[in-house]
Order: sequence, then structure tokens, then C-alpha cells
Amino acid sequence: MMPTLASRHGLPSRGGYSLLEIMIVLAIMTVSVSIMAPRAGAALDQMVVHTLQFDLQRQISDLRRRAFVNQTVLDLVIGPQTGEGAESGLGVAAARLPIGWEAKLEVPVQLRPDGLCTPSHIHLSNLGKRPIDLSLTERCQLIRHFSRP
Repeated sequence: MMPTLASRHGLPSRGGYSLLEIMIVLAIMTVSVSIMAPRAGAALDQMVVHTLQFDLQRQISDLRRRAFVNQTVLDLVIGPQTGEGAESGLGVAAARLPIGWEAKLEVPVQLRPDGLCTPSHIHLSNLGKRPIDLSLTERCQLIRHFSRP
């Protein structure tokens, strides 16, 4: 650091950074944040999608187990969370989505007592988010399909 005007005239020098040094550090930080922010936003979106998919898979597995234990056929309904529990009625199995999310099943899904499901495609959407396409296999597993932007 260059000596300041005060230290050249015999006055005691006060340590610190000059305004120019602080401005350079702030400029470097601004550029770094502007490069990382879009990537952080995309990573957060991916985390939300993965969490949603894994939670839906867990709920479907629990409902599949219920169909097996009770030896009944359950019709799968996927909808937003409400105040009621996961059981919507006799013969109906409800999987809940976070508030704001919607699901559309291409074909009605039944969870059978033998542990198998009706294969179907599930389209999940949320206002402002890219839709998520999932396939439900005969063994009740969710597979995500990636679409091109």
C-alpha cells in the first residue's frame, strides 16, 4: 500500500484500504455473483424436481403396499395437498403434491394387490416452472423423461 498524504507529512498513518481497492474488490465480487447466479437458480430448480419425484415415488410405494396388505385394487389420484389425510375413500389412493403443483395422468392408474400398477405417463406442472414428464412403470416406479428446452 502506498503511503498516504498524512504519513508523508509526519502525521501518524491510519491503516486501511483506499476507496479504489474497495471498488476493485466489489467489482470482482459482482462479476463472480453474476456468473454463478444462473447456475445456482438452475441447481435449486433441479433440487425441487428431484425432491418432488422422490416424494411422489415414496407415496406411490406406500399406497402400493396398502393395496397389497388389504388385497384390494386402489385407484390412484394425484392432487395438491389439502387439510385431509392421504386416504380419500374406499378404493381410492391419493398421492399429494405440494401446493401449486398439478398432475395429469394419461390413463387412470390402478394399484393392484399383486403389487403391479397400470403403466401411465404423469405430467406435473407448476406456474412458471418447466413441466416434468414422468412414466409410471408396471412395477410402480417413476422414470423421469428429459425434454429439450
